[in-house]
Amino acid sequence: GDWGGMRGDMGSAPGGNVEVYSARVLAELLPWAEKRFGLSKDPKRRALAGSSFGGVATLYMAMLHPEAFDAVIVESPSFWACEGRIMQDVKAHTGPWPSRVYLAMGGCEYTATRPGSGEA
Repeated sequence: GDWGGMRGDMGSAPGGNVEVYSARVLAELLPWAEKRFGLSKDPKRRALAGSSFGGVATLYMAMLHPEAFDAVIVESPSFWACEGRIMQDVKAHTGPWPSRVYLAMGGCEYTATRPGSGEA
């Protein structure tokens, strides 16, 4: 169908191997940022944020490693991707979450599931 310039193939994409991404953020990126920029080693003083598929990755990071960040910010997440698996995984999650989770989406978000989505 017409995806209005969006990637139609993403609706059924398998995902972005967020486990590997999460492991690299924790093992490589955080230690580097601690050294380079003085990022606190105290998770209570850390937040992770992402938008679009980065929002999805942030949400998975919150589920996989809630101890790593006290807060997560999830902006305009691509919940429509991966055939809805993301919301199924969130619903099935029984573990802890970071103490603060902020989720924001607009009224004209692209859903890939309804005609005219993303149009004002």
